[in-house]
Amino acid sequence: MASCSSSGTALDLVRSTLSSPSPAPGGLPLASLPPGALLAAAPAGMPSGASRQLLPQAALPQQMQAMQVREMDARFLPQPPGGQQQQQQQQQQQQQGGGMAQPLQAPGRVAQHQQQHPQQQHPQQQHPQQQHPQHLAQRQHAAQQQQALAQQMQMQQQMRAMGAMHSANAQRFEAHRLDQARWEAAQAGKRAAAQQRLETREAMESFVDDVAADAVTMGELAEAWREAERERGKEIAAFGVEGPRHEYQFRTESTAETRELPDPFAAGVQRFEAGELKKAVACFEEALRASPSLTAAWRYLGKCHCELDADDEAIVCLETAVQHDPYCLDSLLQLGVSYVNEMDALRAGRSLKAWFQNNPKFAHLSVGAGVGGEEGDIDGVIGMMKQAALADPGDAGVMEALGVCYNVSKQFDLAVDCLRSAASLNPDNYTIWNKLGATLANGKRPGEALECYEKALAIKPRYARCWLNLAIAHSNSKNYEESSRAYLQTLALAPSATQCWSYLRLSLTCLERWDLLPHATSMDISQFAGEFDFVIPS
Repeated sequence: MASCSSSGTALDLVRSTLSSPSPAPGGLPLASLPPGALLAAAPAGMPSGASRQLLPQAALPQQMQAMQVREMDARFLPQPPGGQQQQQQQQQQQQQGGGMAQPLQAPGRVAQHQQQHPQQQHPQQQHPQQQHPQHLAQRQHAAQQQQALAQQMQMQQQMRAMGAMHSANAQRFEAHRLDQARWEAAQAGKRAAAQQRLETREAMESFVDDVAADAVTMGELAEAWREAERERGKEIAAFGVEGPRHEYQFRTESTAETRELPDPFAAGVQRFEAGELKKAVACFEEALRASPSLTAAWRYLGKCHCELDADDEAIVCLETAVQHDPYCLDSLLQLGVSYVNEMDALRAGRSLKAWFQNNPKFAHLSVGAGVGGEEGDIDGVIGMMKQAALADPGDAGVMEALGVCYNVSKQFDLAVDCLRSAASLNPDNYTIWNKLGATLANGKRPGEALECYEKALAIKPRYARCWLNLAIAHSNSKNYEESSRAYLQTLALAPSATQCWSYLRLSLTCLERWDLLPHATSMDISQFAGEFDFVIPS
């Protein structure tokens, strides 16, 4: 250990320190301290011998700088393995070997000395990074690891983002593929349905063409029918009989409601006028049970069946009415119309001839030769009706009967003129408007026929026969939507007109309503309530 006598520089430093007015660590100038105060300021842990020795001037700042660097390294830098143990061993060696005391100068004195003697500073103080190259490498390595870790985390985030984007793109592609597949399937179904409809329509058109090619015209059919009737008339004239007649079968059962009616016939007429034909039939049948010879009941019952498009039953009722009252003009005219509807020209002519002969207005007119004979029967009746028309041009019944005769002979234009005159003379007679519409339809004038049917239905909305004629007119005009509705209304008013179901199936086929054909086959009218606008009477 160096003593205080070995360095003059240290003595000068002590003298300058003692003579300086700088405050001591306790706050007093060093000159005012008592002798030995500097020695007493040494740390208590020092040996007593070492406490009385002064450090060399050059070693003091180096010792303090080394202590500060070690303190900073221990506080902020990671220690290498065994570094703390090595540092403790070095400190013990210094205490054992040198016995140097802690610096006695205040921090301010050290800083002032460093400023006055910068040339005496140790090179390690000017470049502290060169003092610990191992620690600097460790710091650089730690910074590189942190930077690498940050880059790795950033790459992982980018990879996750790219994976999520790829998954979303895959989902969108799959959804688009499914939509495309569904669209293609729907288009394929539409094309198949269109092809099926086209094939069905072509098959139907071919079938209709074949039927039309092989069909017999109405004129040929009517001529064949007239020939058969002439042959039958010859047989009837030879044997003096009218042929077999079936008795009328009552359609309804006698109920307490109809039996309790004070006048079933009057109640039936009231319901007939209201269009409640089913209830009217029940009332008339109840009246005939009580009085089988009641001619008016038979006549009205025949009218009910005629409006229900049941001409076969109507003929039986009207023939019975004529048997009980051969002079009832209304029964004879209605019977002739029913025969025309059944294409029985021979009986139609006989009924119309009887209507002319039994009409008191025309009793003074003479009947020409051959009228009502075997040959030219309907032409003879037309001649009779012309004489009646000349005798009373204002008689709507004559014009109506003449129009019916012209219908039988297929002279539709003349029939239209006669029935128009009858309609102008009796515009409230819905049956005349219906006959005029049917004649126009037979004459290939469906547009005018529709107007006549609408007038008839405006007078009597529940006229089932007129609804049927309206449906046929719409079908001939290729308005299958309205024809289907009119057929359904006919069936709602007259369920016994089962032939309308075949007409309805044809209209539905032309409409391509394949979903409704099974309902038409099962004859379930309730299944059409939500498809077409018609009324089912209660």
